[in-house]
Amino acid sequence: KDDLPNVGWMPTLSLQRVYEFNPAFTLTTEQEKQHILGVEATIWGESVKDLFRAFYMTYPRALALSEVGWTQMPQRSWQTFVDRLEGQLNYLWHQGVNYRVPVELAN
Repeated sequence: KDDLPNVGWMPTLSLQRVYEFNPAFTLTTEQEKQHILGVEATIWGESVKDLFRAFYMTYPRALALSEVGWTQMPQRSWQTFVDRLEGQLNYLWHQGVNYRVPVELAN
């Protein structure tokens, strides 16, 4: 894959799987849950050959994870996110940000 080291060592998460992530999935009490300060996404830089590829690996998953961090589980809606996604991707395109087209959403 792209002649890059360490590519493929971990399965890729779908956009929907990222969106459905619950940062408190192992916590059982509200007292425990209040200690969650946010979410984090990482990219292993040694496996990314340039910024163009880094953006491709980041977006649109970063959009989904942002909503995970800002929106409580009961208020999240996958379909509403998908409905807004086209406008967000259009914005990224106009800004010159390379992103992975979410082909899994094509009907």
